[in-house]
Amino acid sequence: PKSPIVAITSDACVANRLALQWGTMPHLEVPPEDLTEALRLSTSLLARERLCYPGDAFAMVIGWPLSGPTNMVKLHRM
Repeated sequence: PKSPIVAITSDACVANRLALQWGTMPHLEVPPEDLTEALRLSTSLLARERLCYPGDAFAMVIGWPLSGPTNMVKLHRM
């Protein structure tokens, strides 16, 4: 893909499997307590890795609650 795919997980086994997917960059992080924390975690990771800059947009695909299936897409601007 043209744009990087950043996968944030708290499970090392999931991160190892994601590392095998072409174009995916897995990151191990502590699971967020709520959606606001998930957004803060993702924006800080993207800024720290220099993958997004102020004004850039990104899509966050998440399953909430965390143990559930993927059920939400949030578009956000840095």
